[in-house]
Amino acid sequence: MVPAPTASSTDRHDQVPCFPETLNWILENQHKDGSWGLPSAADDRTRNPNLLLKDSLSSTLACVLALKRWGVGDQHIHNALGFIGRNSGSLTDSSQQAPIGFDVVFPAMIQTCAQDFDLNLPLNSANLGAMFRNRDSILSSAAHHRSGGRDAFLAYISEGMGNSPDHWETARKFQRKNGSLFNSPSATAAAFMHLRDADSLGYLRSIVDVNSAAVPAIYPNGIQTQLSLIDAIESLGINRLFGEEIEQALDEIYTSWIQGDEEIFLDPTTCSMAFRILRLNRYPVSPGT
Repeated sequence: MVPAPTASSTDRHDQVPCFPETLNWILENQHKDGSWGLPSAADDRTRNPNLLLKDSLSSTLACVLALKRWGVGDQHIHNALGFIGRNSGSLTDSSQQAPIGFDVVFPAMIQTCAQDFDLNLPLNSANLGAMFRNRDSILSSAAHHRSGGRDAFLAYISEGMGNSPDHWETARKFQRKNGSLFNSPSATAAAFMHLRDADSLGYLRSIVDVNSAAVPAIYPNGIQTQLSLIDAIESLGINRLFGEEIEQALDEIYTSWIQGDEEIFLDPTTCSMAFRILRLNRYPVSPGT
């Protein structure tokens, strides 16, 4: 969706994509069922049709928007709409796992489809009404509870927040040293399209360069990945087999903790996991560190 920053025209028809290689990746990596997302999730849906379905629906609609934005992939879009239509009942199923901010971001993408591309999705009016009422309730509740946590949540789901200047100025406060918002490529791309700052663009370019045009949901995720792996090994009770590797990783994570590394402290999940695992392994950390 990100236009090249050198484009002088404000007319989207005169603009070109900033990252054409990612557009090619989308065209080359659609799953057989018409979706985009984690390959394992697509493969396993034959056995467990609800597995990460909301995540796949979100990824698929995002790819549809990118293809529509640049006028390519008509057949891909047709296949994707079929996938969305077949699985539309999951959109309002609260029992299914959803990405953070899904209930705000997905309705925003639906609005973009209709308003910018005159694209009507195969969704019934009851589902649409339920989603937008839920979205409005979430945003209304957030508006009445101003806090750092509230602002951080809204900044994290920036791609669902529209054109509000107040939002983007608040979101800018959460920009990390690497130019990102919370190490999130999607939130950072949304911020760049509104703020047009060089740091956000540099972060996005680094992702494309490092990942060969395949953009991950979070980047970088080194500390969180290490913590998750250590947690899984300890849960299985086989940590004695990897004692040296775990000790080396925890020493590095503890150093990052002492240095106040933003990869730990600006992400609540990573911070809480790091505190728990470091404390369990007798590292001298405290909640007030």
